[in-house]
Parts: sequence; C-alpha cells; structure tokens
Amino acid sequence: MNKLITVENLAIKKGGTPILIDVSFDLNKGDYIGLVGPNGAGKTTLLHAILGLLNPSGGKVKRSTSKIGYVPQHFAVESFHLPITVSELVRTGLKNPRDKKAKKKMQSALKQVGMADFIKRNLQELSGGERQKVLLARALVDKPEILLLDEPMSALDDPSRVSFYELLASLNKAGITVLLVSHDLEMVVKHVTRVICLNRKINQACHAAELSSEKIKEIFECDRFIHHRGHA
Repeated sequence: MNKLITVENLAIKKGGTPILIDVSFDLNKGDYIGLVGPNGAGKTTLLHAILGLLNPSGGKVKRSTSKIGYVPQHFAVESFHLPITVSELVRTGLKNPRDKKAKKKMQSALKQVGMADFIKRNLQELSGGERQKVLLARALVDKPEILLLDEPMSALDDPSRVSFYELLASLNKAGITVLLVSHDLEMVVKHVTRVICLNRKINQACHAAELSSEKIKEIFECDRFIHHRGHA
C-alpha cells in the first residue's frame, strides 16, 4: 500500500492533561476513513497534529506528501463584518496566490464542487451548505492528495448533508484520500470504507460494515454523540 500518513504512538498533552494517548494508524492512498468519537475525544487535535500545527509530547506523524487540504468546522460568516467573495476566499487556499494559473485553479476548484456560478457572490449571501462547498473548494484549489475534514456538515440541513457526502464520495473515487471527522454514524458507514473509533486513544478500527449503533454504544459506553463546538 502507498502510505501517505503514518501516525506512530502519538501522544499530545495540553496543560499536562492527556488529549491523545498512544494513537497509531496509517492513511493510505485512496482511503476514505471516518473518524468518530464523543466530545473531547481528541479528533480535532489529531487532525491538527497531522497538519503539523501541534507538537507531539510523544510519538510522531510521518507524511510522504505535503499536499493536504483541510476543511474546518462550519463557521458563522455573519460574525465577519468584512465582505469577502467566493473567489477571494478560495484564492486564500493557494500557496502562491500570485501564480499565473491562480485564477484557472480557483475556477477549476469551484467547478469541482458545483459552485462555479457563485464565483462573484459574497459569502454572506450563501446558505450553510453552499459555504461549506466553498470551503471545500478552498481545500481543493492546490490539488491535494489528502483531504482532512473536521465536522464539515455539523450545521447543515439534511439535503445539504446528503449532497456534501455525495460530493466527498465522488472526490474519493477520483483519487483523493479522505479522512472525515463526523458524528453522523448512519451516513458515515454508508460512504467510508474504514472507521476509526477514537476516545483519546483508538478504541477500535474496523471496516464500516462492521460498525453499528449498538457497537458504538459498546465501544464508548454511551448512547450517542453530541456535536462539539471546536473542542479538542
């Protein structure tokens, strides 16, 4: 297998408190992995460690590629008073925004997510689902090999959520490796090929078909997951 990311015995502490404990797994080319777990399980922390934004207190993350796109949790654009257009936001995903091909790359990324007609629109004019697709376009604009997504559908309605999952599936079929953090177990198991159950440490890794609500309850000793707001 072509390993793109290798996480080896990763440990991270914040203020002396363990957030991740001895986490190990591989992310291989073509994978579509769902990362699930309760609030405070360390899911966002793990993504940040893979991105190189956090220094481990133990273990390591090995990357065979630097071409990683990241889609954060939904953000409330209404809280931003500075106007920003769709094209301006997508351009911020480019390592070199002054590249002669920047405009073409931006247009291609928006077309890839079905948002080409919104290129001149202001973000505040878009629905939640449309904004998340623009953030996905931003992650795709430099043609990443890997997409890391942190609860990108947590604030979307059901039709927007279904549409977003279908879009991710098509990107994965096109060759992009996906690691998706989600609480939506029902939709996750329909789309991903492998599931990692995380609660500070990896409780279980399995094929999606092996996971059920009853199994989740057994693994985490809880009935359901609660949507978090940027914790751990």
